[in-house]
Amino acid sequence: MHQRGNGPAPLPLVLTHGWPGSFLEMQAIIPMLTDPARFGGDARDAFHVVVPSLPGYGFSAAPAAKGTGSYEVAGLWAELMTGLGYQRFGAQGGDIGAGVSSWLACRYPDRIAGLHLNFIPGSYRPSPAAAILPPWSARRRWRGRYGRFSSRCEIRAKHPGVDGARYPAG
Repeated sequence: MHQRGNGPAPLPLVLTHGWPGSFLEMQAIIPMLTDPARFGGDARDAFHVVVPSLPGYGFSAAPAAKGTGSYEVAGLWAELMTGLGYQRFGAQGGDIGAGVSSWLACRYPDRIAGLHLNFIPGSYRPSPAAAILPPWSARRRWRGRYGRFSSRCEIRAKHPGVDGARYPAG
């Protein structure tokens, strides 16, 4: 999805979903980001919003080659933004999208105006922050307390029949 912002100088923004989501989960926030004045905000805060679908997720075809991970998808997103005429842009991602967005910032730092991450899985360890991460025991405590959804997804992914019943796309 691509929606141009309604404001004097909208900042391009790429939003990347996670698993088991799809680009459709971003639909409700697009109007608020592209036309904040309509919702009581300032038109100067508008974004041009781009919401691609991760390869192999939701309504996207599976990657043609093995080895298409967050690093490679970040390259695809950079090409997409260039093709749309956006040289500098913000990146947001959650779950797997956090990895893609982080790689965008690492690989193309001069192009990224800002980075926002949410739902960073317990297994995700961004290398630039390695020096400030807490010791392993604190990480295990955090995962036990807050990482339950991630663990649940790992278990449920082994049982496609159960997830297929909850998610129409399978």
